[in-house]
Amino acid sequence: DFVRAIVILGHDPKEGPDPWSIMGTQLDDPRLAEYIARATDLCFDHGLQVMWTLAGRHYQLETREQQDRLISLFISAIEGRQHKVRLVEVANEYLVNGWSVSEMHYMGRRLRERLPADFPLALSAPHVAMGGQATEQQVRDELLELYREDAGANVVTVHATRPDPVWRVETV
Repeated sequence: DFVRAIVILGHDPKEGPDPWSIMGTQLDDPRLAEYIARATDLCFDHGLQVMWTLAGRHYQLETREQQDRLISLFISAIEGRQHKVRLVEVANEYLVNGWSVSEMHYMGRRLRERLPADFPLALSAPHVAMGGQATEQQVRDELLELYREDAGANVVTVHATRPDPVWRVETV
């Protein structure tokens, strides 16, 4: 009943040509807000909400200025469309993609300032839960650090474990 989409994928040009460039995933693309709005509308027109994740990899969003720019752009794109959005997540798998806990907290607080108080906002999936070997205490500790009270989030996203090369749904 919803589609998950990532706004900025974050390809680092040092790794070669950007395979996502034709999809409008660059922060400096002047059409990015339009793409977000159109994708949100298209999904909703087909009976689906969107779970927007703002960023994949950290590249393109390394400074507070870039992070604030993305937040402003995203908020303007969903203005009047909040009912079409299931939830917003700051980053996909934050540790895998180069994000720090402090950046998650910063972006969470900045988004919370701009979204309705009860709007569903997550930061990222806890890293330790993805490998399938974490103890309950390790998962709790990371969740408490990542989702502390002043971080702005009111929803937790947890990804299924996926030991390479097979994805397996396991609970921790």
